[in-house]
Amino acid sequence: MVDKHEIFHELMKNVRMMNGIGLSNRNRIDNFKGGGQIIVALAQHDNKVCQNELAKLVHVRPGSVSQVLARLERDGMIQRHRDQKDHRLVVVSLTDKGLKKYHQLDLERKQFINDLLSKLSIDDCQDLLRISHLMVEGLQENYKK
Repeated sequence: MVDKHEIFHELMKNVRMMNGIGLSNRNRIDNFKGGGQIIVALAQHDNKVCQNELAKLVHVRPGSVSQVLARLERDGMIQRHRDQKDHRLVVVSLTDKGLKKYHQLDLERKQFINDLLSKLSIDDCQDLLRISHLMVEGLQENYKK
């Protein structure tokens, strides 16, 4: 009989393998973090988000977001401007070039998800989601802040 520790180690081994496969295709995995993550977040939030809110949306420190935004702005993907009502706030939005990049990223993300889940039925996917929720719930109960 297999115990929970063995299952955990096998699960972590599989996660590392998936990560390694993803990292072997650097362009694809980069679309899920950094600039790609910010472009998607902007597009999914009406293409107009305050810089501090954007940091919360992508779960990154505001200073780190500033660095990525500077690169995206230099590359013509986004524009930043002061909020008209509250000049302390910086509003970020996608340019036409950024929207085009979003559509490309969206197609690549959908393909990646299809590839990742290709061996699973919809019932398997629902079970995976249900189990992952239970795992998070267990951690939250046992590691309350």
